[in-house]
Amino acid sequence: MENLENNTTKRSDSGDAINSSLRQLRTATVVIGSTGAGYTAADCDYLCDGTNDLAQFNAAIGSMSSGGEVKVLNGEYIFTSPLVISASNINLLGCGRGNTTLRMTGARNTNPGAANAQSNNAVIFLFGNNNLIEGFTLAHGTTDTSGISYGIYLPNYNGSNTITGNTFANNNSSSNSYGIFTERGNGSNTVTDNVFSNYSDSSASYGMYMEHNDNIIMGNKCNNYSNNNNSYGIFLNRHGNTVTNNKCNNYSNDNDSYSYGIYVDSSTSNLVSSNTCACSGGNSYDIYISGDNNTITGNMCDGGNVGNIYGIFMNGSNNTVTGNTCSNSNGGGGGDSYGIYIDTDSSNNTVTGNMCSNNSATKDDSYISYGIFMQNGNKNTVTGNTCANGANIGNSYGIYMNGGDSNIITNNTCANSSYNISGSYNSYGIYTNGSNNNVITDNMCANFNDNNSGSCYGIYIDDNSSGNTISFVAAGKTDPFSGFALYIAGTGNEYNQIINCNLHNWAQYGTGVFTTDGSTADTLPGSSTTIEDFSAIGTGSVAGFNMV
Repeated sequence: MENLENNTTKRSDSGDAINSSLRQLRTATVVIGSTGAGYTAADCDYLCDGTNDLAQFNAAIGSMSSGGEVKVLNGEYIFTSPLVISASNINLLGCGRGNTTLRMTGARNTNPGAANAQSNNAVIFLFGNNNLIEGFTLAHGTTDTSGISYGIYLPNYNGSNTITGNTFANNNSSSNSYGIFTERGNGSNTVTDNVFSNYSDSSASYGMYMEHNDNIIMGNKCNNYSNNNNSYGIFLNRHGNTVTNNKCNNYSNDNDSYSYGIYVDSSTSNLVSSNTCACSGGNSYDIYISGDNNTITGNMCDGGNVGNIYGIFMNGSNNTVTGNTCSNSNGGGGGDSYGIYIDTDSSNNTVTGNMCSNNSATKDDSYISYGIFMQNGNKNTVTGNTCANGANIGNSYGIYMNGGDSNIITNNTCANSSYNISGSYNSYGIYTNGSNNNVITDNMCANFNDNNSGSCYGIYIDDNSSGNTISFVAAGKTDPFSGFALYIAGTGNEYNQIINCNLHNWAQYGTGVFTTDGSTADTLPGSSTTIEDFSAIGTGSVAGFNMV
């Protein structure tokens, strides 16, 4: 391939040297060239004319009955119907993306599916197994942009193919656009080092849509765009895939649409690691996980948006989310910012060692910034995370639990800030609402609030939160105005245990512990503030408090 790329850029006066190089390659390969790039029959085994080159490709691949290499010289090759590869063990090799282009110009069918993919919707229709496709730009023509477009379409019964070093540039005006599409099956394909730049004007665009199991997806770049619909970098709907070291920067130009970097749908046992995702436009999800027993580790989520933005969104159980960095920014539109979002009824997940430094920088309305958000999640473990979120106008939360029971929140650092120019907005380290029987221990909460009327809270226990254990908490606040290290408020908060807490209140005004619940009260030692409806442990009203 190195000789091919360096020595066969175009037919020239040095033709003897080129022909000598090609003759050496022909001992194990066949070579395809094009008159449009200046080649003649002396340079290659199959010569194309750039009008409809499918016959030459079919003949070249057909000559490889037991496998072999088909090398395609630089230039543009035109197909009016897909290149169908039914054989196995074929290496189809171009001279590098940008040098060798395969372009589909035939009219497309508007319906998806394998049969219609062969009706001019796909550039390559890959039936066989153990094939390699490398070094091409795969694109659709501009004369028909109405139907669904595929760069490479793999049906459900093939596998162990490698697709590497290609660029996919599919354009559409009214239907979905896919770089690589695989039907459901046991594929075990490898997709690596490809660039996806797909576009759809009014439908969804996908870099790759994978319904095979056990694929390796590594080192790809996804820069997909949808004008009025959703855009996806990597879409997975099967199990056991490894997705690592990809870069997904997708965009949706519609406030009611969504952009996704990596989307894992109802799938199990996938590894999503060391990817960089920066989605924007509309509502965006850098990494979206739906399913169980997945591992999401070491990813960088750094999107910027005008709507709601999510670094990692997870719906499922027994997943591990560890060592990720979420630093998303809502830059002035209309939505909230979430670092890690654990969706309704997700349980037994482990969220550990993540950095969430999200920023809601809206200028004309109040939107909220969350580090870790749990919606009715049960028995999750959230430990060793750092949440340093900021909100320009709106509340800021480090860890927010809305419903859900029996979670463990331990050894986290929450240092949130709210820089409100006007209005009354608050910053919270850990916040619970209607969440019961949780263990909140060994956390450090030090929040800042730079506005005239908002407050700062280390830990805030809101309505209907009962049976929680809060212990060994170094809670505090660093704003110059009012706030509380520990605040138990509202109604229905019963039998919370507060044990051996070290509460620092670094406010100009306010007290270490405060509550507004009007039921049975116990007086804390060293403070005139009262706290209600808890079961005290130790001697006196509450044991181990150090009020500063």
